[in-house]
Amino acid sequence: MSTSSSTTTNADLARERASASFSPERITNFLDRGSPSSTARRREIESAVIADPSGIFDQTDDAYASRTELHVRALGRMVRMVELQRKLRVTEEEYEWIVDAVGEDLPTALHWIMFVPNIRTLCDEEQQKYWLDRALNYEAIGCYAQTELGHGSNVRALETTATYDCATDEFVVNSPTLTSKKFWPGTLGRTANVAMVIARLIDGGGVDRGVHNFIVPLRCPHSHRPLPGVEVGDVGPKIGYNKMDNGFCSFDNVRIPRFNMAARFAKIIPGTGEFVAKEVSEAAKRINYVTMMYVRSQIIYESGKNLARGCTIAIRYACVRRQGFVSESSDEERQVIDYVSLQHTLLPLLAAAYAYRMVGKRVLLRLKETEAALLLPDTAVTKEQISDLHSSTSCLKSVCSKLASDGLEKARKCCGGHGFLVSSGLPELIGTYLQNPTVEGDNAMLHQQTVRVLLKILPTAAQLAKNGQANTGSAGPWEGTDCEYLVRGAAQILSEVAARTPAPPLNIGSPADLLDLQVLCAAHRRRASHLLLGVAKELRDAAGNGEEGADSWNGALVQMARASTAHATALILDNFRDIVDHPNDCLGPKEAAALRRLAVLLGVHGLETDLADFLEGGQVRPADAGKVRTAVKVALHAVRPDAVPLVDAWDFSDFRLKSALGRFDGDVYPAIIAACRREPLNATEPGPGYAEHLGAFIADGRRKRQQKEGGVVGTASRL
Repeated sequence: MSTSSSTTTNADLARERASASFSPERITNFLDRGSPSSTARRREIESAVIADPSGIFDQTDDAYASRTELHVRALGRMVRMVELQRKLRVTEEEYEWIVDAVGEDLPTALHWIMFVPNIRTLCDEEQQKYWLDRALNYEAIGCYAQTELGHGSNVRALETTATYDCATDEFVVNSPTLTSKKFWPGTLGRTANVAMVIARLIDGGGVDRGVHNFIVPLRCPHSHRPLPGVEVGDVGPKIGYNKMDNGFCSFDNVRIPRFNMAARFAKIIPGTGEFVAKEVSEAAKRINYVTMMYVRSQIIYESGKNLARGCTIAIRYACVRRQGFVSESSDEERQVIDYVSLQHTLLPLLAAAYAYRMVGKRVLLRLKETEAALLLPDTAVTKEQISDLHSSTSCLKSVCSKLASDGLEKARKCCGGHGFLVSSGLPELIGTYLQNPTVEGDNAMLHQQTVRVLLKILPTAAQLAKNGQANTGSAGPWEGTDCEYLVRGAAQILSEVAARTPAPPLNIGSPADLLDLQVLCAAHRRRASHLLLGVAKELRDAAGNGEEGADSWNGALVQMARASTAHATALILDNFRDIVDHPNDCLGPKEAAALRRLAVLLGVHGLETDLADFLEGGQVRPADAGKVRTAVKVALHAVRPDAVPLVDAWDFSDFRLKSALGRFDGDVYPAIIAACRREPLNATEPGPGYAEHLGAFIADGRRKRQQKEGGVVGTASRL
């Protein structure tokens, strides 16, 4: 779906599309849940948004609006979007499409991303019956209030309290310190009238039962004014994401009924205030992590889409833009996309965009299946499977959000000076996306959470190594999990160390030997296994030197980040390989081959980027480092002819891209000038400030020149 006012397409872009080796439409169908009918439905929804007669979704002038105006416009778009959603009968499964069509983050985002899922997961049937009907009809608009001014990722240190009052059968919610104020939750500032508040539960006997979930009304359902004891507001301007009202909130003896405590897995006995945890499996006890993992999985999934938008803008513009002559004897200028240095920056990002979207979809599906299984009374889900899922979502969220945010900035730089224009679409995209490495677990902290799980697989690996069964023995409780390859990989390395027979390095007779996807996947898995064993050794050595546990852990954090990143990279590449090895019906041989070339580029570029790890692990000989770099250039050359068709396959409309540089028709330069002419600063002649400042300043200079005073002088003070 590509909407442009122009009737012609830039000749360079037209040539790029004509030479495609595959059908972009078939990959579009693949991305749209695997069917042409899904693509048709998504386009129907997006067309309705674009053609909406109210014009409210037009964001052309948003760059010139104040923060307050932006928020008000976003509220209006949200309301109109819901009207269209009902008119078009958009299902919950299709909700992603109408939000994407609107093309911005709306103030109610956290209502759907966190508030509603928390009710479904953590509330009992009676609570769900009461709250879901109100939430689904937007009578109750909610948010998720966990982060505080002084604490974020360290949930156990949260300070907000909910103390049970036996006399009234209520909880009294308080913010006892300045740092206990809720701070940062999206939708909280001006939009939400209720919050899922994470607070310390103090039972009827005064015992702190740790953090728990409470539904706390914030604003009057009729006037929308804050309720007594509630102070709530917006945190103010941010780097980006300014249509969202991230908020702060504090509670002063706010009373809520006992019914508002999420009660699927625990309850308070009325009168006595006794805390009772319901009998569930070890795995089910961790279901409160499901919503958190769900949001992290969404961030993984969305990282691919956001990075793809940046790549679409930069790659299309790089094909339109020409700089430098193709030869000394020619007047023809070279397409910027044909500079290998630019390909080396952009094309691996394009490969990553596809990979992140695919792995995000896989994790979301796995999480949905796990959540459904956990809610069964006789669930077969184990605590190791939950830990594995927690580990995977943690490292993938960290890696995908970091590389996507870094990648968007790289894409902007590849657009030269014009990438600095708001009309390029990139500054807003970058500013809005930049929150993701921090929200839902700071990336540095998430690496630690990953490694805490991964270290638990090493006893099983050691036993397999001892039994000589690295490849044949059972991986125990880790069988069938994402961690299974680490169990076997670590066991293999331990066996080699014990036998003093290190594995031979990769056989790189020529760069072509590194373009085998199976070889690349095996290499990345081996790297992750080696680095994980390195973390364990560093911790053992520190303990042997008498370091305290916390100090030794702190000293190993850098190595942990390497191991966690390597694990995520291996998972991403393995998932990509599985998809191209077993394509669905949408992907013909040509489409699968195009995606395979992207997967190979992603794998070999990762090998080049982290070459030191592969050298240290003995997988690459120092003499072969040059062949690795050559292999990357070969992979770039293979992807380059399909660069434009591969971004076209994402099917971003011009309406969604909001970019003068990324237009489907390539009519870049008129679009840039048109954006300049819309600038309010250009609306009058002379311009704003001339009468107040500039006119007198110039006249004063003229007077001094005429008086031949000479020299550089300042204006007379008019203050």
